[in-house]
Amino acid sequence: METPKTLIIGVGNTIFQDEGVGMHAVHDLQKEKLPPGVELIEAETSILDYLPQIQSAEKIVIIDALRTGAPPGTIYRLTPEKLPVDAALSLHAMGPLQVIQLARQAGDFHAEVIIIGIEPKEMEMGMELTPEVKARLPKIVETVLNELKGG
Repeated sequence: METPKTLIIGVGNTIFQDEGVGMHAVHDLQKEKLPPGVELIEAETSILDYLPQIQSAEKIVIIDALRTGAPPGTIYRLTPEKLPVDAALSLHAMGPLQVIQLARQAGDFHAEVIIIGIEPKEMEMGMELTPEVKARLPKIVETVLNELKGG
């Protein structure tokens, strides 16, 4: 089987409300017709488990909660280099940026990395997204699909 060229990685913990937005977005993307060579990954809080796939990908789109203080539901499209220093990406022990750094240190890693960050409202115990973030799921999916088209 051929290695997927593009990985879409949903990161987050669905028991902490909006912290799980990346996972909810991947679930919605599973209903879409994706181009060949695209793999959806539900990494949850263990993105490190996917290091081999990350190292062999050509493009990686990470979907995760990104706290910057903007209004809840704000969607960001960033590269790791453009991530604001004071932004909080995820609540994970080994976050997406640390895993990307590990992939770079491990050798021949040249993937384009895009972060689709969504401003959370609440990250307390709870299985449901807040209404503000849930309402943005279609736009998040559209943003990822546009990314796959190169735009």
